[in-house]
Amino acid sequence: MAKIVAVDDESMTLDLITACLDRHEVTTASGVDEGLAAVKAARPDLVIVDYHMPGKDGTELVRDIRADAILKGTRIMMLTGDSRMQKVEESFGLGADDYLVKPFSSAVLRARVDALLAKPRA
Repeated sequence: MAKIVAVDDESMTLDLITACLDRHEVTTASGVDEGLAAVKAARPDLVIVDYHMPGKDGTELVRDIRADAILKGTRIMMLTGDSRMQKVEESFGLGADDYLVKPFSSAVLRARVDALLAKPRA
């Protein structure tokens, strides 16, 4: 069982992630500040974060995690409804380990999460 923090401003997406990944310990947060606090408290194996959120967006959370000496090796998956290559490249450039476009299927989310969790931390 892995520890996962999911950060998204849409409660339906958080509910879907929690249901899809029910064999893991999933903590949810509805914004970047709440998400960073959850990441610091849980020291998760994986963070799943929405790219676009009101106020601070997911890229800021990725930057904060990568800048933290303790958290910088945390695996990160970005989620978004925006499939433009520019956003994909930007996410990887910030240090995201994977990028999943919404809407996604439960099977694809589980497979991508399993693949990320199988990789050693940086």
